[in-house]
Amino acid sequence: MAVNGQIVWKRGCWRKLRSEPGVQRALEQTAKRIANSCNRAARTDEFKVSSQMGASRPQGRWRTTVITAGVHAARHNAKYNTLLKHMQQEKRG
Repeated sequence: MAVNGQIVWKRGCWRKLRSEPGVQRALEQTAKRIANSCNRAARTDEFKVSSQMGASRPQGRWRTTVITAGVHAARHNAKYNTLLKHMQQEKRG
């Protein structure tokens, strides 16, 4: 409810918004696209996606990560900056 032209946020509203299924799905799809493009570039399936809710300090963001889950992916990423390049490509669209 607005008081004197100010917005008063309900406690926990940001956490609830960030944990909505649509938000989770969008973040996970983006991470999967990045992992898939990295896997194609490295000719492997060792780039993996993880997804979880962050701690409520104070808002709790949904967090997705793309990791190198094997030696081949780790070496390819170290040599060619695979994750960084494909994240930048995803950001550009």
